[in-house]
Amino acid sequence: MSLNKYLLKVKQTVDLLASVGETLNDRDHISAIFKGLPNEYDTFIISSNTRIEGYTVAEIEALLLASESRIEKTDQEHEISANLAKTEVDYSIDPNLDFEANIAQYNRNSRYPAQNRSNF
Repeated sequence: MSLNKYLLKVKQTVDLLASVGETLNDRDHISAIFKGLPNEYDTFIISSNTRIEGYTVAEIEALLLASESRIEKTDQEHEISANLAKTEVDYSIDPNLDFEANIAQYNRNSRYPAQNRSNF
């Protein structure tokens, strides 16, 4: 479930409680939001709880949505890094090729081929 949908679900629950006479203050509403968040938001929760003056529900929701974007961006960057790390380069030497042919093969497989190194 997306964070936006989760926040909407919490708001609907808070509104339902209010309709039967159980009104939650901002602090309780925010506490309810925090209880259902995944572990990725732990540092967000800790930092927001250390603020001397409290946040409003609207401020917490806006900050959480910004954090969600940041977390998604970081996850995508980690995924790209993991995919790059999986890319293997074959540096093996073929005993059937002579020295220059092996160097040429190495340069074709390398990320950083030797430039203008044909003369040894």
